[in-house]
Order: sequence, then C-alpha cells, then structure tokens
Amino acid sequence: MEYQISDEAIQRVTQRQYKMNEIEQMASNSAQAYTPPEAALREKTPVYSMQDAAILLNIGAHKLFALLRTQGVLNKDNLPYIKFEDAGLFKTITKSRRQKGIGYVPYKTTSVTSKGMVWLSNKLKQWEQNHG
Repeated sequence: MEYQISDEAIQRVTQRQYKMNEIEQMASNSAQAYTPPEAALREKTPVYSMQDAAILLNIGAHKLFALLRTQGVLNKDNLPYIKFEDAGLFKTITKSRRQKGIGYVPYKTTSVTSKGMVWLSNKLKQWEQNHG
C-alpha cells in the first residue's frame, strides 16, 4: 500500500475544516459565551486531527493509532511521548466537554503538525518495507 496524499483526501479534509470554521464563526456570533480554540489551533502552522491525518495518508484511523502505539510513538492513551512532541511532530491539545451532573470535564487529543505529516508519511513507507 502506498502512503501518499490524494487530491480527494485533501478535498475532504479541506471541506471538513471549512465546516469546522463555519461552526466556530456561528458560535462566536451567537449571544452565548464562546471559548476560543486552544492557542495551538490558532497558530499559523496547521495541525491535523489524527482522523484527518489518517484520511490524508490513506490509512484507517484505528490502524494508524494502533501502528503508532506499536512503534512507540503514542502511549496507551493515544497521546504522543514527549520526545515526539518536543520534536514538533505532534501536539497534545486539551479540550473540555460537558458531562451531565458534573459540568465541564477536560480531555486531551493528539494532533499532527505539518512537519509530523511529512515524518509520518516517510515512517509509514519505512515500516511497510520492513514488515510488508
């Protein structure tokens, strides 16, 4: 299997990001209190959710998570080990969700930087050659 970014995948991710931007814009225009996205998401360097990264790399998200855990990139909670985050390949973003009876509960997600996308693409090819 070749891990390269297809035009169709780029278009799907672009459409998804456009929809997310629309939702954020609607939220900021509403009368309700609006919490801006995390600073990492506002930086000029784009970050991609793991689901978007999987789409761009033409691999299933579950398979990507499993492979990255097996290769020692992600821990059991699907968060990157600090050396990969310090290298600028991944970002851990803290978000919150509302839970009935408790209020807002924080949780963390893993995102891939542009630098991380290039690294992942090359690593996936290398891992496939070694095990394929």
